[in-house]
Amino acid sequence: MHTKLKVDVIIDDYDCPEEFADTHSDSTVLMYVMFDKLLDGYRLNFFLECIRIMKRRNQTPILFVHTYYEYKHIDFGCQTIYVNWPVKCVYDKTTDQNTQWNPANSKFIFLTGDINKVQSCKLLYKLHEAGALNHAIYSCDYKPEHESDVRELAPEVDPTWFAEMSQSPDMSYTEMAKQCKFAVVSESTFNDYDPIQEKWHTEFDKLSGTDWVRSDFATFLQQIETEFPDTHKYFKTEFHRPHITEKTLMPIINKLPFIIAGDRSILLSLQEQGYVTYDQFLKRPYDLEKKWKRILAITDCASHWLELAHNKEIEQAIEHNYQNFMRIRDESEARIMTVRQQLM
Repeated sequence: MHTKLKVDVIIDDYDCPEEFADTHSDSTVLMYVMFDKLLDGYRLNFFLECIRIMKRRNQTPILFVHTYYEYKHIDFGCQTIYVNWPVKCVYDKTTDQNTQWNPANSKFIFLTGDINKVQSCKLLYKLHEAGALNHAIYSCDYKPEHESDVRELAPEVDPTWFAEMSQSPDMSYTEMAKQCKFAVVSESTFNDYDPIQEKWHTEFDKLSGTDWVRSDFATFLQQIETEFPDTHKYFKTEFHRPHITEKTLMPIINKLPFIIAGDRSILLSLQEQGYVTYDQFLKRPYDLEKKWKRILAITDCASHWLELAHNKEIEQAIEHNYQNFMRIRDESEARIMTVRQQLM
């Protein structure tokens, strides 16, 4: 039976592809790429070269990669299993769940984490100005080293306000969910990416045939640099699919509706995965608004949802999202199990 080496791929730990291949020299190498921001254009080309070297050495690389990279033009050149890692991690870590939405609750969850991101400090203060923060179970992890960030991101607010408001709920997410009507999610990024269909489905779909399947990613980048210079710049640095983490999935598995302060078009990305994003129940759309307008729109939606009464359609959407989460999780587990059985 082949020796099997499991490795979490962190490209930046290696100076060259040969070093990576030398370090992972077993006959079968199981490689896990879990984090969304890991493979930009440079790192992806580096990683593809690692795989080519291993194959030349008669090794068998098997890649478990985040569904974030499930694009039809990327051929990793080895057996590839797509796994939704945040869904798997949230499910594996969650030992208890809120099982029933209670619209009679008068509070909402808003967990900001460190106050060093624009949507964390700006939105916290806007919710305060709107009077909504009084109804929130919130976190504000302010540290003295955040002062310069706060002064830059929210210059209208004295940093001492954040210091006074600093707190962290001493309870599990499930305990909070049982007390709350909905969640306002402060995602890890808050960028103004163009909507997916504009930059991805329109321009990249102009390429056809074998142009989509390139094991030599550098050649592919050169081609689109010539034909689509704007798209090349957009693609080379990061994939710019909106960043979705465990923060967004926690209300889903705990059966809460959500409002997300995240990347522009993040709701579109969730819809592509089969989720309902409660658009028809919002006071105003926020997904495609630019930064400051998006924060104001999210504040309006949160204030409005505090007054939201029971609605059968919302209840159905919550259950749909939970079942969709479980479907994605089950499909990922089935792919992993197939490979395990193959290697037994």
